[in-house]
Amino acid sequence: MSTIIFQIQLPSNTKADFDNVLATQKPTVSIADLKVYEKFTKEYVLYG
Repeated sequence: MSTIIFQIQLPSNTKADFDNVLATQKPTVSIADLKVYEKFTKEYVLYG
């Protein structure tokens, strides 16, 4: 049995790649979601 090893060369990520994503990506959490989270945190989370 022979073993075949594949080498995958990943492309480098540049600042331009990140800038492009930030310019086109939509938020995954809405303002309404954040308000629900804040309300829950105030009511049920204990600190200290």
